[in-house]
Amino acid sequence: MTKSVIICLGLLLITLVTSTSFRYAMQQQSEYQQPSEQQRQEQLITYVDPHGNYTLQYPQSWKVEYKKPTTLYDFPTTQFRNPDSVSLVSIEMSHAELTKQQFEDGFLIYYPLLLSERFDGIKVENKTFGRYRIDGHPAGSIVFTSPIDNTLGVSKGLFLSTILSNNQTISITYVSSNESYSDNIQDVETMIDSIQIKDGSERGREIGVVNDETCSLSVTN
Repeated sequence: MTKSVIICLGLLLITLVTSTSFRYAMQQQSEYQQPSEQQRQEQLITYVDPHGNYTLQYPQSWKVEYKKPTTLYDFPTTQFRNPDSVSLVSIEMSHAELTKQQFEDGFLIYYPLLLSERFDGIKVENKTFGRYRIDGHPAGSIVFTSPIDNTLGVSKGLFLSTILSNNQTISITYVSSNESYSDNIQDVETMIDSIQIKDGSERGREIGVVNDETCSLSVTN
């Protein structure tokens, strides 16, 4: 098996395990409402992942929802929803049989193709590697647009992904309306910059836990 095939298959795996949260984020565009004026400066709240995989800071006006895996192939997803009811950030951690170098070599080549094939109508507007970092780890990023319908127009989003230690990945999807994307990107980038990943040896034992009947959110001021 050639190196390019291995990288492509590894990135496809990341696409598959993150597609549930990505598709959900895209579907929420159908609930669009006219955004209200929001204060740019507001208190940040600390979110602690229920499995202790990471923490981050997010604006207190955003609502948080934790989604447990529904099958053995799913991974936990946390969603942060802006009060405008159209802007959504989804974060998901998973596994990938790729080295960091393989991920870096293949992201810009294969991931836009896989993303376009997986989701109809998506147009890749920009792709970079290293513009964003997640707790010090360089991340691949894709800015994309996607048609919603004739009434709601076009949605715009940002997808980030990187490989951590022990072949763990973290993927972040921000989706908004084309008009509101720029209004919230500062808050989203603040959230990204604030992410702190838990030590890999402990995280590896906790990702993908599905037998907990309940999972409470841990939020501190």
